[in-house]
Amino acid sequence: MMVLPLSLFAQEDSLKPKVKKNEIMVNAFELIVGGIIPISYEHFINNYQSIVVKTFFLDKPYHELRSARNNPFSVQIEFLYYTSEKKRNAGFFVAPFLKVTAGKYYVGYFNPIRKFRPKIASAGFGVGYKFLIKEKFLLSITTDIGRIANAYAYNSSYGSISLRAGINMGLRF
Repeated sequence: MMVLPLSLFAQEDSLKPKVKKNEIMVNAFELIVGGIIPISYEHFINNYQSIVVKTFFLDKPYHELRSARNNPFSVQIEFLYYTSEKKRNAGFFVAPFLKVTAGKYYVGYFNPIRKFRPKIASAGFGVGYKFLIKEKFLLSITTDIGRIANAYAYNSSYGSISLRAGINMGLRF
């Protein structure tokens, strides 16, 4: 008789809907336009905050999109703050970030071509809007701007400013 009430409470907890605390996304814009393979993972801290880890395979600046020779790898960590009070982890957000890039980078189109392995660090912030469809699928539009801390290690005619744009599609689980 003492075990029966305990089993009733356990069944009551299993009837509650499970709160989804994770997302996985792909930036379709950079994948299609630039050949960059961007995959993101987001973990929700609460209804207004989350941590995002973005990985960029074959990463390159937008002015180098035609170059197939460059293959840096980047990791970007963001802290997202959502401003919407109506939806959980959706709507308009702001996101400060830190990014590290490493890999092979080739300079020059004629012989001799110079190859170097830059280690680039940058920091900045992004803004965006996330649409949540049926509490499972998502679409977000984002843009990031950052400053490259060690621009001397990066051969760019555009200076030490880094820009990103994205149309992300993903799944909440």
